[in-house]
Amino acid sequence: MKEYEIKEIDIDQLVSDDANVNAGTERGRELLDRSLEQFGAGRSVLLDKDNKLVAGNKTAQSSIKKGIKKVLVVETEGEVLVAVRRKDIDLDTKEGREMALADNAVGKADLAWNKEALKKAEEEFGFKREDWGLEKEQAELATESQAKKFDAAEAPAVICPRCFTEFFPEDHGNEEE
Repeated sequence: MKEYEIKEIDIDQLVSDDANVNAGTERGRELLDRSLEQFGAGRSVLLDKDNKLVAGNKTAQSSIKKGIKKVLVVETEGEVLVAVRRKDIDLDTKEGREMALADNAVGKADLAWNKEALKKAEEEFGFKREDWGLEKEQAELATESQAKKFDAAEAPAVICPRCFTEFFPEDHGNEEE
């Protein structure tokens, strides 16, 4: 059986990806911070040979904010799956199931394509986003829809959690002066 080297390094030795194609979202960051606060670290990040973050940029940044100071690095060449085992978590409990839900919710909420970085990476490295299930139009539409305002006339009523007053988004901004 092959031996794998495990090192402990300071978290400040990680290098962020300055060309990350995922710009992330404010809501995603909020959920990630909440998940780290409530459950602690649970998912690994992926580093290149020089400690540059290939995956997990926002996780590393939020971990630093939370006060995590160390990173365990398992050195491989991609021939083995690396798993994080949490000895304090049982999947078949409320905490375990909520942690799994949080992991998926953060991934969904924190994806916002950086069109410029994606286009530059395509041009510089010659890959095609279509090869990864992302049509050019989908990336552009997803980014535009995230920035586009919703159709207030189709939105449901909103109820204030403090006073329970019902508001209709289509009325917002149309008040008579």
